[in-house]
Amino acid sequence: MLVRQRADERRLGRLLQAWYERRLPLRETYRGQPALLLRHNLSYEDLQAFRQRYGVKLSE
Repeated sequence: MLVRQRADERRLGRLLQAWYERRLPLRETYRGQPALLLRHNLSYEDLQAFRQRYGVKLSE
């Protein structure tokens, strides 16, 4: 999916966050690499906090 407008990116981010909060299984990627809430360059600490908050496993 190509998001051209910053406003659309924010709306998509809010939608993804709502889906994560509902524990819906999602797979986000950016250029073939895992991404979470449209971010592909999370630090290890941020990734662990995200995984704990939303119950996400990258191997799914």
